[in-house]
Amino acid sequence: MEASRGPPRVKNKAAAPVQISAEQLLREAVDRQETAIQKPTQRFADLEELKEYQGRKRREFEDYIRRNRVRLANWFQYAQWELEQKEFARARSVFERALDVHPNNTRMSILRLSRHNSVQLTDGRCRALDQVCRGRD
Repeated sequence: MEASRGPPRVKNKAAAPVQISAEQLLREAVDRQETAIQKPTQRFADLEELKEYQGRKRREFEDYIRRNRVRLANWFQYAQWELEQKEFARARSVFERALDVHPNNTRMSILRLSRHNSVQLTDGRCRALDQVCRGRD
């Protein structure tokens, strides 16, 4: 019973015959990592199935927004998804609702205006816009 009390004792305190460096440990850890799991691409058999999927996603986004209205990422993700679905009126509505919650957010205002005016921002222009607006938020 006394052996089970306290921390385990090391019997052999001699150095191991083969030493492993921290770099080697990290390299092995990276090599053993599994590749990131990718979501399967959605394929829809008909329009009804697509509409059901869009309804589920909209409900999911609305739940995220209901849980945390002040988190801008929820609004941006929802609006971006609507833009990917080519639902420009809905995306504009999401931007406007976000502006009601965050009226002083410059990034949101600029993105809403650019989308409203049908100006398509490329990734590079969006990154540049993000950098400009970070100092103003």
